[in-house]
Amino acid sequence: MLVQDITSSLAQATDFASQALNAQVQRQQQLVLRFSDYNREQQLRLTQLCQQLDGVVLASPEQLTVLLNQTAGRQLTHQWSRVFTDQATTQIQLTQIMKQYDVFGKRVSTGLISPRSR
Repeated sequence: MLVQDITSSLAQATDFASQALNAQVQRQQQLVLRFSDYNREQQLRLTQLCQQLDGVVLASPEQLTVLLNQTAGRQLTHQWSRVFTDQATTQIQLTQIMKQYDVFGKRVSTGLISPRSR
């Protein structure tokens, strides 16, 4: 299974819906992840896990896109090995993605300080 962070690609979009979503994502400290290269069982487990974390999930046979807040993204990373015991590489990818959003309690992409660092 592969995962990529597509949050920053929203900023380059020119249509109104993408710009509005980008504004919401930045304001509410959310991220958008896209998963691919999975089988049907993995898709079902991933959908269920993300929905349990209050994620918004859009699934197709080829890819699954998830909108999560950053706290849920960290929880997803921590719960990954319990749900997907054979997907250590994807967990490493998730960990690297989440590190981009959290450096000593500061949100890198916008410079906003998270509540726990105050």
